[in-house]
Amino acid sequence: MIELIIVIVIIAIIASLASITSGDKKRELLQTETKRFRVLFNLARQESILQSQQLGIVFFQEGYQFYQKSEQGHFDQKPKLRVEETSLQTSDTVENSKPQWTLLQDKILKPRHLSTLLSPQLYIEAISVSLSARKNQKNKDKPPQNITVKPQVFLLSSGENTPFEYQLNYSGIGRANIKIDSIGKTDVSYHFDKQTNE
Repeated sequence: MIELIIVIVIIAIIASLASITSGDKKRELLQTETKRFRVLFNLARQESILQSQQLGIVFFQEGYQFYQKSEQGHFDQKPKLRVEETSLQTSDTVENSKPQWTLLQDKILKPRHLSTLLSPQLYIEAISVSLSARKNQKNKDKPPQNITVKPQVFLLSSGENTPFEYQLNYSGIGRANIKIDSIGKTDVSYHFDKQTNE
C-alpha cells in the first residue's frame, strides 16, 4: 500500500513538472514572436531612414509582410524609391492614388509567418483593424508583380511611422501588447493568464 502511494506521488510530481515546462515553452513562444516583430520593425525603420525609402507593413491573420514603395507603373529588381510625402498617408489617400508596392524578399525583411497557436490583432488610433487571410496560399513567398496593396502601417524616411498597437494572443496562455508611437518608440507588455503561473 505504501509503495502504491509513493508511485502515485511520483507520478503527480512528474505530471506537475511537465505542466510547468509546457507552460514555460508556450510563454517562450509568445515572447519570441513578440521580440522578433520588435526587432524587424526597428530594422525596417532604420532601413527606411538610411535608404530614403518609404516602406509599408501589411498584416494578415497568418503573419505580416514588408513592402517597398516603387514608382507607379515601373518595376525593377531593386527599385529606386522617391519619397514625396511630407506627412503620413491616410487609407483614403492610398486607395485613391493606388501606389505600387513590391514585396521585400531579402534575408531579414522577408514575409513572416506566425505560429498557428497565435492570434494577432492590429489597432490603429485605438480602432481595431480587421485582418484578412493571406491570398495565394500556394505561392506564399513568391513576390507579386504589379499589384496594388494597401499597407496598414507606413514607415517614412523622415523617421515617422503610423502609430499602432499589435497584439499577439495565445489562447489559455496570455497575450503580448506591442505599442509603437509615431517616432518608433516601442512599449511591450505581457499579460499572462493566472493558471500559467501556478
